[in-house]
Amino acid sequence: MNYIVYYKCDRKESMNQFRNLFPATEIESRDDLRGAFITDEAGIDQLDSILPIFNHDQGMELTCLIGYAVDQISWKMLEKAQQYRKGKCSHLSELLLDYMLNDETDLNYDLHKQFENCPQELIVTIKEYLKCGLNAKRAAEKMYLHRNTFNYRLTKFEDLTGLDIRDYHVAQYIDIVLTICAQRTK
Repeated sequence: MNYIVYYKCDRKESMNQFRNLFPATEIESRDDLRGAFITDEAGIDQLDSILPIFNHDQGMELTCLIGYAVDQISWKMLEKAQQYRKGKCSHLSELLLDYMLNDETDLNYDLHKQFENCPQELIVTIKEYLKCGLNAKRAAEKMYLHRNTFNYRLTKFEDLTGLDIRDYHVAQYIDIVLTICAQRTK
């Protein structure tokens, strides 16, 4: 699976060194201090090992957010990463926990909109899949669905949202977003 790494640095002169250390496909550059690139799990592992050393040696604060799509939520959460986890590399799902624990609500509307195009049967299917620990066979049995029907719904959800729920970090993100949405409707 590919991930989108959003990054923000506090010093412009160090960004070129970072880009040279971590060659990747740049997909968006917001300004001299912020950008995003695509990488895979091996790239995330490499980033995890490079980031603390790079921050220490360069005397700077480079913060990275691992997202799952190119979207406004991730760009906004990059600012939260700078606030909560400056100088670290964090998954979007981890940052959403900080967001919830700090009783923030400014992104709730954006988070709620993320799944508004999904039919209710897909949301119910996704919730059951999450409750069953990402075990599709068990979730399908609990819903009295044929396994192929269940897998079709997972694929349909992925097509509609661009999120691969079979990935642990993405599933964790979806679970937290659904929790925030449920709290919002109370």
